[in-house]
Amino acid sequence: MMVALPGASASLVLFLAAFLPPLQHAQDPAMVHYIYQRFQVLEQGLEKCAQTTRAYIQDFQEFSKNLSTMLGRCQTHTNEYRSAVDNLALRVERAQREIDYLQYLRESDFCVESEEKTSAEKVLQEAEEEKKIRTLLNTRMIVTSRSSHLYLRLEW
Repeated sequence: MMVALPGASASLVLFLAAFLPPLQHAQDPAMVHYIYQRFQVLEQGLEKCAQTTRAYIQDFQEFSKNLSTMLGRCQTHTNEYRSAVDNLALRVERAQREIDYLQYLRESDFCVESEEKTSAEKVLQEAEEEKKIRTLLNTRMIVTSRSSHLYLRLEW
C-alpha cells in the first residue's frame, strides 16, 4: 500500500517503504506496552541513582569543606603548641643555666666559707697560744697563793 505525498519523489517513498516491516510482522501492542513500562522503571531507577549520587556528592563536598576547616584549625593549634613548646624549652634552658650558676656560686661560697673558717680557726688557735704564753709569763709574778688557782687554770 503506497500513499502518494505531494511534492515527494517516488524514489524516497520506495526507499522508506523498504525499511518498514510488513504488516504481518508488526509488534503486539501488549509487548510494546511492557517494554515501555520496563524502560520507565529503568529510567526511574536511573533517576533515583542520579539523585543518590548527587546527594553523596553534596555530602562529600560538605565533608570536604568541614575537613578543610578542621585542618586549618589544626594547623593553627599546631603552630600555637609549637610556639608554646619552644617558649617552654627556652624557659627550661634559662632555668638550667640559673641552676648551674647557683651551684657554681654555692661551690665558690663553700670554698670562701672554708677558707674563712680555716682562717678563723687559725686566729683562735693563735689567740689561745698567745693567751697561754701570757698566762705562763704572768704566773711568775703572781703570788704563791694564787699559783694553785693558776695551776688549775693551765690544766684547763
